[in-house]
Amino acid sequence: MQLVVFDLDFTVWQPEMYQIDGPPKLVSVDDFVGKQRRKSRDLPRPIPSGSRTIHENKIVTDRRGTPITVFDGASHALSEINRIKKEGQLPIRVAISSRTDEPSWAYQCMKWLVVSDGTPLIQCFDQELIEISYADKSKHFESLNRKTGIPYEMMCFFDNEHWNIRSVGNLGVKCFHTPQGMTQEAWNQALQQFDMI
Repeated sequence: MQLVVFDLDFTVWQPEMYQIDGPPKLVSVDDFVGKQRRKSRDLPRPIPSGSRTIHENKIVTDRRGTPITVFDGASHALSEINRIKKEGQLPIRVAISSRTDEPSWAYQCMKWLVVSDGTPLIQCFDQELIEISYADKSKHFESLNRKTGIPYEMMCFFDNEHWNIRSVGNLGVKCFHTPQGMTQEAWNQALQQFDMI
């Protein structure tokens, strides 16, 4: 495993960018849970898992207050990759292959959201390996192959859309379908495929 590639929408985070109302924004946890609405009889909302940001006591939401959160499995996998890279165990590179509708919103989410080891999402990825366009994802991988020289067989890909898995898999990339978002099980399957556990 030399290159790990993630889709963003409904693989790394939820909801998908097309599902949110307006650009993402930071809101205080107090405002989110409803402590400021003392006259309301509504119970405070719980803080969702995966909502940690670079700003203490703030989470990312859309205009209507829908939280944008990192899937636990994505947080786990990216933190594990960060650890592996820091320890110098393997020269793993990390990329994005996304067809998100709102690239600028995605970049903003990547700047604010953090994974379980405290690293902002944007720092988990090799900046020159971020492929965000409406092109077929096989084209993203052809570009990643040209940029890195890494053979397709040494790449793995996580995506929630089966047709992306099929398209990229035809190149020889080891693909993992994550229809309910990235999971630790999918990460462990990838490690097993590459004889890393």
